[in-house]
Amino acid sequence: MQCYFPEKLVLSGNLAEKWRAFKQGLEIYLLAADLEKIPDARKVAILLNLVGEEGIKIYNNFNLKNEEKTYVRILQEFEAYCEPKKNKLYCRFLFYQRCQSEGEPFDNFLTDINKLVKDCGFQSEEEAIRDRLVLGTSDLKCQRKLLVEGDMELEEVIKRLRISEMDKRQVEEIQKKDNHVDQVLQKHHSERTINCKWCGQIHVAKMEKCPARGKECSRCKKLNHFGSVCRTRLKQNVKAVEKQEPQGSEGECYCGSVYNSNNDKWVQKLLVENNIYIKFKLDTGSEVDLIPYNIYENLLKSKKILLNKCRITLHAYNKSGIKVHGLVLLEVKLNSKTYLIEFIVTESGLQPTLGRYRCELIGLVLRRDVNGVKDIKGNTNRSNIINDYMDVFTGSGRFPKRYGIKLKPGSEAVSKPPHRVPIKLKEKLKVELDRLCNQGIIKKQEEPTEWINRIVIVEKDEDSIRICLDPKSLNKCILKKYYQIPTINDLKTKIGKAKYFSVLDLKESFWQIGLSEESTKLCTFSTVFGTYSFNVLPFGLDVSAEIFQENCEKCFNDIDNLFIYIDDFLVFGNTKEEHDVA
Repeated sequence: MQCYFPEKLVLSGNLAEKWRAFKQGLEIYLLAADLEKIPDARKVAILLNLVGEEGIKIYNNFNLKNEEKTYVRILQEFEAYCEPKKNKLYCRFLFYQRCQSEGEPFDNFLTDINKLVKDCGFQSEEEAIRDRLVLGTSDLKCQRKLLVEGDMELEEVIKRLRISEMDKRQVEEIQKKDNHVDQVLQKHHSERTINCKWCGQIHVAKMEKCPARGKECSRCKKLNHFGSVCRTRLKQNVKAVEKQEPQGSEGECYCGSVYNSNNDKWVQKLLVENNIYIKFKLDTGSEVDLIPYNIYENLLKSKKILLNKCRITLHAYNKSGIKVHGLVLLEVKLNSKTYLIEFIVTESGLQPTLGRYRCELIGLVLRRDVNGVKDIKGNTNRSNIINDYMDVFTGSGRFPKRYGIKLKPGSEAVSKPPHRVPIKLKEKLKVELDRLCNQGIIKKQEEPTEWINRIVIVEKDEDSIRICLDPKSLNKCILKKYYQIPTINDLKTKIGKAKYFSVLDLKESFWQIGLSEESTKLCTFSTVFGTYSFNVLPFGLDVSAEIFQENCEKCFNDIDNLFIYIDDFLVFGNTKEEHDVA
């Protein structure tokens, strides 16, 4: 079998890199030519033949004795010459500085990281490579997911980043067409074009360029506009027209379920543009009125309807985005009244929808304000109920068992100084600290503790604040106890066809669980007024929700018609009697 000689050693430029490439080529050649078992002297001869004249001069300066001139020893001498001892600090500096450039392929980034890590002397190269890939990637969306999920193997990180890059590339290819359309629209914008209200077409913003100029309308016989945009017909044919407030051409809006609903009770058939009947979903969870593009196209078959540009961003209940084509003004008839409603035109196939504002305005949904609770010992006034059950509404409750926080073995304590507090919040912070001390929620810590956390101040309203622990370092060291939090599917399964509901909210939820003495020291926090410790389970711990859910279910699991979601209790029943028994 014919084998090719490796390239000769070039002793210039990056010697370390060229030596590694030369050594790899030499080993491949010896293996392919079946020369691995030849005498040592012959291997040395092949090596010296390939290093060239400059290499032989270097070899002569090695000052090796005859018995030391073995193939392995000579390789070691050349390696020491070409790869002098590295400065680990500088090599690690280069490693940590390496980040993926915008548009750089992930595999190029991975190759460079693998090269740089070899000279750093890390105890675990795999962990170092994994950390650098996650922290140095230019894919911020994938980076956030990897950071949230926590520790994972290097292979899984590489797989996730490659898949994310592939998905991004495919989406860019799919959107090329849309980008082309955007460029065309931008070009028109630079030429100062408008959607003309006189002709219904797009043209340069000059009256003399309007094709309707000087033309007679086929409807009202007046000049300078076309019949397709004439509004006179509204005055002739519509007895009662109520103009609705526009939704605006920009902003961020929320809409509920946009897929087809089988619930006829929340569907209303309306006549649109005196042309076709459309079934609209009545969605009180939606802020906007929607019509899909395929229905808009059907309306275009009978008459020309302008589709105006807009900058509205739509989000469904699961926070996914919904594509928006524009805004359209449509004439909608309900009973004997006609309404002009501005709809957002969405992607085809979605459910036509009337939002809560529109449903209430045109009388499809009636909103009722309930200020009191009925049928509780004859009291319908809120203040009377609170007075009758004052013990329930006063102070904070306590679960019987205290919770002890457990740390991972080898955890190192972290002590942090307090954040600066804005002047307008200082007085409120002092008042809140005093209030919590008086209620036994926190206590002043006079002795030094190993763990000192910071706090986050949340403004609830103009007069009050909430103090939350900011235990970033502590959360990393806590042995987490997993307990299942119920989902919306669990709720649907449990309540079934219940018709009667009451919702109870536990006051200062997590604070109803006391902490052991050792755990209070872990939950110490610093402020500008000194150091304090939580006597109760604070807001901010990773385990707080699971621990509170577990305690609630243990205490109230004997109640059948009760659904518990952390600090919210839902009492339900198929009949009022079932509800009241719970």
